[in-house]
Amino acid sequence: KTFVIADNDETIDLLMLLTSSFTNENEVNNAINIFCEICKNADGALAEALGIYAIIMIENYPNQMISKMTEDKELQSQYIHYIATHFYYNHTTAGASAVDDFFKKIGNALDSQTKINTLSNLKPRVKELLITISD
Repeated sequence: KTFVIADNDETIDLLMLLTSSFTNENEVNNAINIFCEICKNADGALAEALGIYAIIMIENYPNQMISKMTEDKELQSQYIHYIATHFYYNHTTAGASAVDDFFKKIGNALDSQTKINTLSNLKPRVKELLITISD
């Protein structure tokens, strides 16, 4: 029921498990809750590695993840950092278009205007952070 996150194989294995596609609603909620706690408590090298997992989680569970970010501004800030870092290090030649494509894909999957509004607020913050990181 408890775990200590670190930049180690056990945490990476846990992240890989959490980003698997679950179909059972209880498993999905548990995975999301654990993942969000990891996001909020990660630092150092683990925080740098979370980008790909953050992308996978929001792609697999867009409505649930955006709902969490709507409710939790700390998580939202962390997620902005993880997304921007991921796109900076993995899409440097097509950064802006890759970010636009990502946000369009997530936006198309959302089921309420509130979630769309939250996503719309995230996009410029991610782009702004991308500029800051690249300077």
